[in-house]
Amino acid sequence: MTSHSLELTPDDLSLRIFRWNLEQCAWGGVILACSALLCVPTFYGTLVFVTVLRTLPSPEWTTSWNEQDGISHGLTVMILVFLTWLGCSKWSTLFVSEHADSNGIELPEWKLNDRLGTELLVAIPGIAPALALHGFRMFGRCFSRNRRRIKLACRTYAYLKEQDTWVPYPDFLSQRQAVILLYHLGLIHFSNRFGKQEIRVRGSSSVPW
Repeated sequence: MTSHSLELTPDDLSLRIFRWNLEQCAWGGVILACSALLCVPTFYGTLVFVTVLRTLPSPEWTTSWNEQDGISHGLTVMILVFLTWLGCSKWSTLFVSEHADSNGIELPEWKLNDRLGTELLVAIPGIAPALALHGFRMFGRCFSRNRRRIKLACRTYAYLKEQDTWVPYPDFLSQRQAVILLYHLGLIHFSNRFGKQEIRVRGSSSVPW
């Protein structure tokens, strides 16, 4: 494993961003493909459910289900819309962000929500749209290769390397964006030590190239 020097060049960081973007797009594509496959049993299960409802006896004051195809079609659409909402709503989110910045900048590490109890069983029918949303989020994690931000990230990394200790999370927006870039590329640690947001460069022997 190659050890790191004090300096991280813009070309090195640009290459890392390119590889990161490819990885996120690949994972996002796989997740979207899985969600597309799960859409088939979701749609089929909805049709079966509506078909079973049509076999039930209808009240005397209504027309039979078999004569109301419009109602059954509308019910099918409503169920599918509900399942889509179920998978994408914040009420029953299956995938959550592990970290959040108090100033509105996200440090997303999307993972399965392990805090859902019985709600998870309720949310499972919406797994197809939930996976689709998760896949689009993976695509959204791609970084632009803005030269100014890359240079700032390189200077930030050099500063953290010199400090070699925990330092406070920066206040300025541009610095936070540089830190987030370094965090996702596996170059620094992020922590809420003692209730304070702090960052520290990873050891050179533990950072994969």
